[in-house]
Amino acid sequence: MQQQPPPPPSAPLTIFVDNRKLASCAVVVGSLRALRCRVQVYQLKACGFIVGSRAAVERLTQSEVATSLKNAKIMDRLKEMSQLFGRGYVIVETDREKVHRNGRTELSTEVSSRHSLCDGYRNAIAVFGKLKLNILYSQDQQETAQFLHDIAASEASKNHAIPPWPSEPLSADQELLVKFFMAMPYVNYVVALSWIHSKDFFSARDIIASSETDLVKKSVGLTPKRAQLLCAFFRYKFDGDLIGH
Repeated sequence: MQQQPPPPPSAPLTIFVDNRKLASCAVVVGSLRALRCRVQVYQLKACGFIVGSRAAVERLTQSEVATSLKNAKIMDRLKEMSQLFGRGYVIVETDREKVHRNGRTELSTEVSSRHSLCDGYRNAIAVFGKLKLNILYSQDQQETAQFLHDIAASEASKNHAIPPWPSEPLSADQELLVKFFMAMPYVNYVVALSWIHSKDFFSARDIIASSETDLVKKSVGLTPKRAQLLCAFFRYKFDGDLIGH
């Protein structure tokens, strides 16, 4: 796998945020910027945040966790996150309270705060563990941002930081290529962007025709196992002329 040198201590950490999550995590994003993180917004696949070339995070409230086993959309995202990234995290955030005009305070959802006694909550946490997802517990969005920063810093210290690619918006053609790449199994947004910015691949054809060894060496965030599965997909999906056989 292509290794990127860790950024110097003064360099900001890069964190990707799913554009569909912005409305619900404005405080998280603001706190990340206050922590000197380089926040870039994209339409991600199967996660709310990417914090390293192999690490992704989904943020859920306690209420969402308690009902997640009945929510196919949430479970499908978590399963896909565990397939696309070597390290997946779920940050479980305490439900927010809302104060009524009469001064009465209640949770913003129908589920009570006693989630630790809730069968749905306990069962969901057990399933997350079986998916090999790391679980962190946060009191609020500021603490969630701190967790994201700390995971990103840990990944950077192990040579798994998101590379400092240009922050300019992708061109229309590049956007189409990213969508094409991410429709492939085992390809997450970091892998797709590494192909877009690669000096080794000049076209999608070059990628499809690559060996497993070349894919790992010339990509960011692609493990040997995922490269093997991806090459098997290429051989199955595309004709022999395109992959050089």
